Amino acid sequence: MSNESLIDFSVLFTINEEITPRKNIDDLYDSIVRVSTQVIRSEASSLLLYNSDDGQLYFKSTTDTCMIPMLGKKIPANTGFAWDVFRNRKSLMINNTKADERFFSGVDTETGFNTRSLICTPMMARNEFVGVLEIVNSTCDTSFSKTDVLLTEIIAMISAHAITGRMLYDDLKKRIEELNALFELSRAANVAENDMDFFSRAISILSDSLHVERGSLILYNENTGRLEIAAIHGSNIPVGSPVPDDSVAAYVFKTGEAMNVRDVRTDIPDWLKKKQNDYSSQAFVSVPVYYNSRIIGVINLTDKKNRRLFDEFELQVLTALGTHIASVYRLYADRRDEENRRKLKQEINIASEIQRRNLARIPVSFNEIKMTVLYEPAKEIGGDFYDFVEIDSKRCGLLVADVAGKGIPAALFTGTVKNIIKFGIRGNPSPAELFRSSNTYVMNESEYGMFVTVFYAMIDTGSKSFTYGSAGHNEQILLKPRTGEIIMLNAKGCPLGIDENAGYGEQTVNYDHGDLLLLFTDGLVESLGDEGEDLNLGYEKLNMLLKSNIHEPAERLLNIIRNAIREVYPDNELMDDLTVLAVNL
Repeated sequence: MSNESLIDFSVLFTINEEITPRKNIDDLYDSIVRVSTQVIRSEASSLLLYNSDDGQLYFKSTTDTCMIPMLGKKIPANTGFAWDVFRNRKSLMINNTKADERFFSGVDTETGFNTRSLICTPMMARNEFVGVLEIVNSTCDTSFSKTDVLLTEIIAMISAHAITGRMLYDDLKKRIEELNALFELSRAANVAENDMDFFSRAISILSDSLHVERGSLILYNENTGRLEIAAIHGSNIPVGSPVPDDSVAAYVFKTGEAMNVRDVRTDIPDWLKKKQNDYSSQAFVSVPVYYNSRIIGVINLTDKKNRRLFDEFELQVLTALGTHIASVYRLYADRRDEENRRKLKQEINIASEIQRRNLARIPVSFNEIKMTVLYEPAKEIGGDFYDFVEIDSKRCGLLVADVAGKGIPAALFTGTVKNIIKFGIRGNPSPAELFRSSNTYVMNESEYGMFVTVFYAMIDTGSKSFTYGSAGHNEQILLKPRTGEIIMLNAKGCPLGIDENAGYGEQTVNYDHGDLLLLFTDGLVESLGDEGEDLNLGYEKLNMLLKSNIHEPAERLLNIIRNAIREVYPDNELMDDLTVLAVNL
């Protein structure tokens, strides 16, 4: 066996030992060009890989420092020796590149390298085109030999299979990592104490799975109308911090387009570049998070631990994991909504019970006058109430009131105001004096700016008259069936609980037997005013109803009013309480 044969076997051993799928992909690329340069004895070697997704050839690795700026760039389509090799699937040996019309000088022009001779060999694995291996400028002789071509083809074949094998391994590993991440996310959803705890666990799982140093989950807060940080990994930015409108995350949220940036210096608009000056690497990825075709937030990842770029598979994994996070987010949101509904229902029940207790039992009659009540609560528990107070054997007090507010606070305030006024009537039956004294107490008890409008009438059955006053309440009505008159009752005065120095007036009106005093809150005229709640229209309709049914008994008249309102709201719940007190004088 000759020395040349021994050398040949040593070379093959070196190639197989160095170019192996056991190495990580970047080290494998470096080994291919380094071994090629050493074995073929050349000035430099370059590895070009074919991307089947876009049908382009890209510079992937090189031994020459002049060529480093070309890494990641694509070779212009159908130019140069590499594309010739791609089309013909055959090696080329060119010992005078300048004399060959296929030579593409653009690379030399851009890098300053001088390509004199070249071997260009296709890299094939399982009948699939992987890329091109280029050996540049022989250092042994002035030109390459057929033996050099043969060795290059051997290296290319081994390299193609090693790259394919490593990529398959990496893809499998990534899929396993994706499954592990999905498992960890599912586990996190089960053990997390609340949604914020889950988000914190989720962004840590994502960051670990995709091997990044920093990551953040940003969600849109419907209450504040802005993007806020829901969870963060590798940074001390506080959770809940608002995200600027001119940030990458805001851009992705608005456009719905993922950003897989290889280099912030070239791949993003200038107005966004200033926001990316604190990254350790120039690459980052930002993807929208969707739920039911609606964007609910953004996931940002940057600073990969190996300083590599984010590939398409990692982007797919991130999108899939983001979808899983979104589904858990919705689960927590649904739970929160259900809890809010439960609390709201409980609050409504409590407020309804308080309101029910606030409503007085009006006697059917007092001396010769008769009283009828129509009350229907709105869908939101309001603050309407009415009351009857017997002052002496001839006099009684009747009032209707409307507390500003809804829910439990309004219901509690209603009870307080009712007791203040009822106690005041016994000491100051005169409306003006009653309002002046009650206003002070209401001011002291008022919280959150609550106030109350009141209409109060003190009826004297002995003199057949009533004295009334109003604390900011809407106009009331005296109906006189004998003459067909409708008299609007109004007295100046602001609502109780607003101005401690407020003054109040009162007026006295004589009545005839058979007259009807109609006391009500603004919910009546608002409801008659159509869905626009037009008070003027409501009063107009009410007066028409009263004129058309002026001789109807009080109970029948209230039913007519109720039916008229149901024509406006046939199926819907009322927007405000409906309170009407009809007094046959």
